[in-house]
Amino acid sequence: MNLQLKVKWCEALRSGEHKQAHGMMFKDDRSCCLGVLAIVVGFSREQSGDAYEFIDTQIGRSGAERCIHRNDGIGMKKHTFEEIADFIESEL
Repeated sequence: MNLQLKVKWCEALRSGEHKQAHGMMFKDDRSCCLGVLAIVVGFSREQSGDAYEFIDTQIGRSGAERCIHRNDGIGMKKHTFEEIADFIESEL
């Protein structure tokens, strides 16, 4: 993953500006961790399909799934944005 984009994404996750959603990229005024990445690069909520494609090119399907599992608590506890940012910094 592009280091500059990774730093911006982690900063946005830790900023407190985004409320966390679970189960979908965007829900009402909330975003999942991948939704925050989509916002960072300039996608609108209406462009979530295009955002998923972009995200796959940046972190791969496996990286996206690992983030989704942490965000949504699939097979593990739900992680906070702070915890997800720590994961991104060390694993992606």
